[in-house]
Amino acid sequence: MDLAALVQLAIADARASLADPSTLWLAPELDPSNVLAPSRTVVDGVALVLIPIEAVDASGHTSIEVDAPRVWGVCDGSVRFVDGVLRGARLERVYMHDAMLSFDVEPVAAWHVRRVARGVSARDVQRTCAFPLFAAPDLAPMRAVEP
Repeated sequence: MDLAALVQLAIADARASLADPSTLWLAPELDPSNVLAPSRTVVDGVALVLIPIEAVDASGHTSIEVDAPRVWGVCDGSVRFVDGVLRGARLERVYMHDAMLSFDVEPVAAWHVRRVARGVSARDVQRTCAFPLFAAPDLAPMRAVEP
């Protein structure tokens, strides 16, 4: 799955999770048409932000500071799983080429593998990580986005 397809998948999931889909804000780096990102700053009334990321830590944080109630990350390439502590936004989800992860705080705060790409197993994703990743009970294949 390429970056554009990942972004479209994340947008579709985000819109489905929001009571008002217009409260989604997409970082300009993820929206070449700038349809959803009229400025480089997050505006008031935004409920969920999609940002490009490169790294996450075991506590669900990335290195990018974002002030929003909910933050999801999209990674073009392999996510760098950092053994140390990052001080940026806490992510709820990470979309990457081979999987979608969610950071769940209940029952124990940890990353969970929710979806995997065709030909990839949760164990394959877990092997790339410097900290525990858990297979979610609802683990499923990543779905293609309708054109």
